[in-house]
Amino acid sequence: MVVDFRRPQSDHSSLNINVSNVENVKCTKFLGVHLAEDLI
Repeated sequence: MVVDFRRPQSDHSSLNINVSNVENVKCTKFLGVHLAEDLI
């Protein structure tokens, strides 16, 4: 999940770390907090 607060929405290119692709997800749980793609 990419957290980007800029107003103009744009597509984000895929993210690679050490030649491995990072999976894109619509929601995740971080430190006990559920984060969703739409931040609602």
